[in-house]
Amino acid sequence: MYDVIVIGGGPAGTITADLLAKDHDVLVIEEHDVIGKPAQCAGFLSVECADALGIDVPKYSVIDASDFIFPDGKVLTIESDRPRMIVTDRAVLDQRLAERAVGSGAKISLSTRYISHAVKDGKVSVQTSKGIIESKMIIGADGHSSKVASSLGNNEPKEYVRGMVFDMDHRSEVQNKIDLLFGTDIAPGFFAWVIPCGDFTRVGLCTSRSAGTPSEYMKVLLKRSGLQDETILRKYCGKIPMGGRRTTYSDNLMLIGDAAGQIKQISGGGLSPIVRSAPHLKRIVDKAFEKDDFSRRMMSGYEKGWRSEIGKEIRNGCLMRSLYKKMNNDDFCKMYPAFSDERLRQRMRDIDIDNTSSVAKYALINPTFMKVGLPIGLKVLFR
Repeated sequence: MYDVIVIGGGPAGTITADLLAKDHDVLVIEEHDVIGKPAQCAGFLSVECADALGIDVPKYSVIDASDFIFPDGKVLTIESDRPRMIVTDRAVLDQRLAERAVGSGAKISLSTRYISHAVKDGKVSVQTSKGIIESKMIIGADGHSSKVASSLGNNEPKEYVRGMVFDMDHRSEVQNKIDLLFGTDIAPGFFAWVIPCGDFTRVGLCTSRSAGTPSEYMKVLLKRSGLQDETILRKYCGKIPMGGRRTTYSDNLMLIGDAAGQIKQISGGGLSPIVRSAPHLKRIVDKAFEKDDFSRRMMSGYEKGWRSEIGKEIRNGCLMRSLYKKMNNDDFCKMYPAFSDERLRQRMRDIDIDNTSSVAKYALINPTFMKVGLPIGLKVLFR
């Protein structure tokens, strides 16, 4: 019998397993036959998050500038005086995180699918495609469509956004800048991106589920980016759970990452929330084994911990997202003058990418934004 079984071999699972395996007997089960595939991520993360991972993060490019492209073609360029983002090879990154977890003592069982689990007499029996495995605890790190999360009942995220990414056979002349495109005709409910990745260019977008499939918007994005005639090297697709989940714990069980709804609501990123939540999970696991108490009450300390760490950012992001989804192209275009104030631009240059709602907070006390942006915001709010 294992101390802990982690469901899912992505970053949420392997980062968690690495921490826990130092003091506990840990098994990670992963349904695919290789770590890191299929890829379902654009692959960019903040420099701070990359440093916090504590491994050698593979880099396609390092970003210190962004072009925010509005529906009418106007461009807001934000340049920083230092690197802000890293574009990484997620397959290689995932494999390195898994290797580190194994180095810490975790075991990984590939091609092993989680089916269900049951808690009885203080133990967890996990039914898998390879039979039943027992443990004291189970960690759900099984991604956006988490079966472990669903087992808790009425625990779906508020919404999903669906994404699509193409790697194009095109080398960008500028390797340190990404394009972010906004508008209901190109990425309704979210945004689109064009990212330099050395010898190829990564193009992608996400859309609200109600907007239809992302594929119908990719043609517009490719044409807008001048890449419609380039060869598509690879395609990725996936979805992101937005709005959080009702709960992230139960008896002998905790959730982390996409399975827990720990997502940055503005960018859709999940790595930074994992890095910041995992130590809280480790603390409660250690405490549970110390006291031999795996009750729901004991597990609740995890949710209190991670929400104290990132809950405010998720809540603020949800509020901003609810407003953002109501905006149309005319609203986006009218917002452009709100960013003409140099103080607001400077704030954007220094933005904490893992806490992006801080810019909105600053904007609300900025005179230019109050004059231009607030009336638009109020109109959209009551639309």
